[in-house]
Amino acid sequence: LFDDPDAFYRLFGWSVLLFDRNYTRSGATCMDFNTILAETQVQVSYHLNQRPTSIPNLYQLWATSLQAQALAPTKASAHMRTYVVAWAGGVTVRAYPSQQADVVATMEEGDHLDTVLQAGVWLKLRDVPGGQGGGWVLSKLDQVMLVDPTQAV
Repeated sequence: LFDDPDAFYRLFGWSVLLFDRNYTRSGATCMDFNTILAETQVQVSYHLNQRPTSIPNLYQLWATSLQAQALAPTKASAHMRTYVVAWAGGVTVRAYPSQQADVVATMEEGDHLDTVLQAGVWLKLRDVPGGQGGGWVLSKLDQVMLVDPTQAV
């Protein structure tokens, strides 16, 4: 992949196309630049982890994934849901969707998490109490549970 002398420029151009596609398709006015950028980072990492052998091969992997999404639509990136922390140990809120990211907060059992985006197994929070903007939590089913909107108070 990186044998191509223009690899950096072509990867940059591709990531801008991916960002633009995510932004124009988000359809949610509450999506901010950082949220769309984080979603794009997750997608770029996913495609690079497929180990493409060349830039054209990377483009083909992306085209194949877009075609698969068109044939069998996945859940939308916009993910306006409320979860409740179910694990007694609470959950860690990270600055971006990675276990290596800085911890920005912790949420305790019973706390509600309002989300705006799902990126793989990560949930983007709308707000973190006492913090600037949202953060990211790993959505392990034993730690957070979706709140049934018909049961919400």
